[in-house]
Amino acid sequence: MPKRLNPLLLLIAIALWTGTVCSPALAREPQCRLDTYGLHLGGDLSALRVRLAAKDVLKIVAIGSSSTAGAGASAPERSYPAQLARHLAQRWPQRAVQVSNRGVNGEEAADMIRRFERDLLMAAPDLVIWQVGTNYLMRNQGVGGYAQTLHDGLDRLRQAGINVILMDPQYAPRVLADPDHQAIVDLIADIARERGVALFPRFKLMQGWGANGVSWLQMLTPDLLHLNDWSYGCIAEALALELTK
Repeated sequence: MPKRLNPLLLLIAIALWTGTVCSPALAREPQCRLDTYGLHLGGDLSALRVRLAAKDVLKIVAIGSSSTAGAGASAPERSYPAQLARHLAQRWPQRAVQVSNRGVNGEEAADMIRRFERDLLMAAPDLVIWQVGTNYLMRNQGVGGYAQTLHDGLDRLRQAGINVILMDPQYAPRVLADPDHQAIVDLIADIARERGVALFPRFKLMQGWGANGVSWLQMLTPDLLHLNDWSYGCIAEALALELTK
């Protein structure tokens, strides 16, 4: 019997053949276009709007794994939470905005929930951006049980009266190699709708970049998983645009 092809190696081979992975020398920084992908957070952010009108300081906590921590960025200030803070400061010049980065490399949603009290609830944020899904996929754990984990986390945040934006996995070869990637992306979207929670569709946004000619090495580091300065910046800009509409 012939050996089964590694799906990740197959994806990389296809990318190289079709030119979606280009050489670093050709990986010029593309334009961050935000008007072509139909972004809409949805969900109920009414409490955030009330607090925004009443408070001098708006507190945001970004919690997640490596793509929140900023793995792949050239410096900590190029992570998406740091760039989000700068974009919001430009759009809300009359208000102080604090964006705290609580990303930890390699964590899954269940790990993050265990540190909600220490790293999130004690900060009393007005908004939490909860990035989930990627490491769960990377460890080939299927789909079963993941919905309950997300519901448990959202229950704790709702009890604390905190507005939430869920952020789904990145669009990347090492994510696409898992056969459950679309099921997890769809599950996160379904839970967001069911719970009335805002969703930042990172997977769809990055998929749109690829459909408009942005290569893997223009949006990702050479490991074909982590984001780079440009993609962190474009995600931060898209988030700021949605939050300030």
